[in-house]
Amino acid sequence: MNALAFTSGIHAWPYRIEYLRDDQNITDRVTSTRRLANTVHVPFHLLKFNFQDVIKKATSFFETKNKLNEEVAGILFLLREAADYQNVHGEITLIALCVLFESLVNQLFKELNLEEKVRQLGIEKINMRERFQAVANHFNLPWQNDMEAIFKTWQKVRDPLIHGKGRSNQSEAESKAAMVAESQIAGAMNILILKLFGYSGRMSASVFESKYRDI
Repeated sequence: MNALAFTSGIHAWPYRIEYLRDDQNITDRVTSTRRLANTVHVPFHLLKFNFQDVIKKATSFFETKNKLNEEVAGILFLLREAADYQNVHGEITLIALCVLFESLVNQLFKELNLEEKVRQLGIEKINMRERFQAVANHFNLPWQNDMEAIFKTWQKVRDPLIHGKGRSNQSEAESKAAMVAESQIAGAMNILILKLFGYSGRMSASVFESKYRDI
C-alpha cells in the first residue's frame, strides 16, 4: 500500500486521525476511501513508465522494516496531506514541504551513516547544505547546477516562511515563483526516494514546470 500510494500520489487506505491534548480529544476523524488525500507531485506525472518495476522496488523497500523505511513512509504520508489541494494550498503547502524536505535529508544522512564521510573531508560543522550534498553524492546525483540549485531554492523560500514573512502582499510573479519552488522541492524529494528504492530511469522532476529527467 505504501508503494502504491507513493507511485500514484494518493493514500491507498482509509485512515483515522486522533489528536489528544491534556487528555482532551481535540480531533477524531476517519477518512473514507471516497475522500483520500492526494498530491499532484507524483514521480511519474504524465509519463509512461515501467509501473511493475517501480512497484516491485518500492514494495521491496517498504517490506523491510527498519527506522529509515518507517520514517520515509511517514514523510510521504505527510507530503500527500500537505499537498492535497482539495484541503490546503499555497503558503501552508510550501512551509510543510520545506520542513518535510529537511526531515527527509536529515533521516537519509543519519540512517545511511554519512557523517563519517563528511568528517573525512575536514568539515566539522555539518549544516543542511553539507548533509544534502552528502546524500546527493551517495546517490551519485550531480551537485553543481543540479542538486545545489534545489538546495538554494529550498533555502530561499524556507527562511522567510519559517520566520513568519507571509506571501499576502506578493506580486503575481512572486506567487508563480513560489509555486515553482514547491514543485521543485517536491520533485527533489521524489528523486531522493526513488534513488533510495534503487530506481534508475526517467521521472518527473517538477510537475508544475512539466520537467522530466533521468536519474
